Amino acid sequence: ASVTMTGRKNILMQPEFNNADKIRDIISKFEDKEIINKIEENDNGINIYIGSETEFDDDVTIVKMKYDAQGEEGTIALVGPKRMEYDRVITLLEYIKENIEKEGK
Repeated sequence: ASVTMTGRKNILMQPEFNNADKIRDIISKFEDKEIINKIEENDNGINIYIGSETEFDDDVTIVKMKYDAQGEEGTIALVGPKRMEYDRVITLLEYIKENIEKEGK
């Protein structure tokens, strides 16, 4: 499976993550293949994991969505602070999913 990550440094700009130990911990988790594989696991629909459910950090939320482009399944996930605008994130993920699936046709 191929994993593409973009914008990792953006999470470090959030006030929740202004502590060096916390930053080190989060960055190491982005490099942990076991944690990334759990994010990649294909659940159905939209899945939201908050705080300790994420295995990242108590201040983090992961919103993920499965896509299927001509039989090629994958997961789009957004990792951010718990205070993120959930409606906006879900709309963004749905838009990305639609465009991935549309290009696959």
